[in-house]
Amino acid sequence: MSLWETYFTDIMAHEKIACPSCGGMVTVGSVCEYCGNFVSSTSFKVDGEKKDAIHTSKQETIRAVQNAENGKWGVLDSEGLQIVPFEYDSVRIILPFVIIGKKMSLQNKEEKLLLGTYSIKSKKILVPIEYDWVEVKSYRLEDGKCFYLETTKNVLATKGNELRRVRKYGLYNGNSEIELLPCKYERFSYRDGGSYLIFNENNKSGLCNIREGEVLFPCIYKNIWIENKYAIVTEDKYSGLYDISSNYPIQILPILYEEIRLTDNWLLVKKQYWGISNYAGEEIIPCRYDKIEYDGADNLKLYYGVDNIGTNRFFEIKMDGDRIVKKGSPKMLNGWSVFWSVLCLLGAIFFIGSFGFFYNKFVLCLILCLLAVPVGCIWNALTIRRYKIIIL
Repeated sequence: MSLWETYFTDIMAHEKIACPSCGGMVTVGSVCEYCGNFVSSTSFKVDGEKKDAIHTSKQETIRAVQNAENGKWGVLDSEGLQIVPFEYDSVRIILPFVIIGKKMSLQNKEEKLLLGTYSIKSKKILVPIEYDWVEVKSYRLEDGKCFYLETTKNVLATKGNELRRVRKYGLYNGNSEIELLPCKYERFSYRDGGSYLIFNENNKSGLCNIREGEVLFPCIYKNIWIENKYAIVTEDKYSGLYDISSNYPIQILPILYEEIRLTDNWLLVKKQYWGISNYAGEEIIPCRYDKIEYDGADNLKLYYGVDNIGTNRFFEIKMDGDRIVKKGSPKMLNGWSVFWSVLCLLGAIFFIGSFGFFYNKFVLCLILCLLAVPVGCIWNALTIRRYKIIIL
């Protein structure tokens, strides 16, 4: 009699194994109640894929099996050697880990299945058995996979005036087998294909680099936005910029800006007014402009004196890296200039007409037209001075 037969009775008819599709526990030769797939006697999971016991090497073949005597679950390899002891009420194989569960008695004398994780590599319990759910995730790197385990726990908390159950999240690094984040955070948001994690608690955000297994920012910021290898962090109403491509964040812009926008070549920054900085944090164009438009081809429009009626006051410049290689003159005509010019001319008409100096309407119109251009230019010059525009 083989070692399999010694430990287990009628294994072909009564054995429960992990479903190859979803990982749920299912009786051999039946349909999985979780995903609806039929599970045969030779099906099991190896490295997340369905395998056949007849064609699998001894090193790859592991099975979740139930002890017929005490009903406890464990994991054996193809030779019947024990990998995970038979001490658990449920097991789910997701290599290189096994999700283990035990039924715990609650204060109301009810039983609840709590989960943890057993590491096959280190042959020990990695995640203690105290969570409502444990999920194994992976991020593919050039030299292999980065594994991490997300833990979930339902706890009682006060929401408004009500006491209700809320979900808390935590994180373990599956490669280094250390806890990165305790299970106390309200929300997890994965970014950049799962390589970064934004975690939240009490309306504050932090950032974790999952690839490197490092917590970059504690949970102290109002908001964190990830774009490529950069993170925009917001504290109160001001924002700053960090390079997060390494293990440690490098500050590019201090938390002094009302808004930061990333382009291919520069940073559009707002500190009451808009300006431009490079990715080294150096100022290229000071923050003096009401609006900056970028067409994606190194051409920019720097607007000044923007108002509700509408304006066309702007400079046109062309950039080459950090250098301004072409600059245009400020545009003079805009809605306000025309408005004030017409208003001044109407005033002049009534003023001159009141003295009866001109009885020839043609001459009067000609003089007023000649006055319109200098009045508009004078108004625009006053506007430039008002907004402290410096022609670059």
